[in-house]
Amino acid sequence: MTEQDILNAHILLIDDADNNLRLLEELLHREGFNNVLSSADSTKAMDLFNAFEPDLILLDLMMPQLDGYMVLEQL
Repeated sequence: MTEQDILNAHILLIDDADNNLRLLEELLHREGFNNVLSSADSTKAMDLFNAFEPDLILLDLMMPQLDGYMVLEQL
């Protein structure tokens, strides 16, 4: 696996705090990751997972509606 392969990884961010999502997006883009998708709505996690097919998921555990543990169970 090359560095370019790693930078092309699909990364899915799920966090109910928009400021956390913006910060993570900025940090990842600054490091060269361009395939980053984020959502503040944990109820969309499965749909996003199926459509985006992420290589890595950064998931907040404490969220309203579906918390991170429930999302993990669905995955």
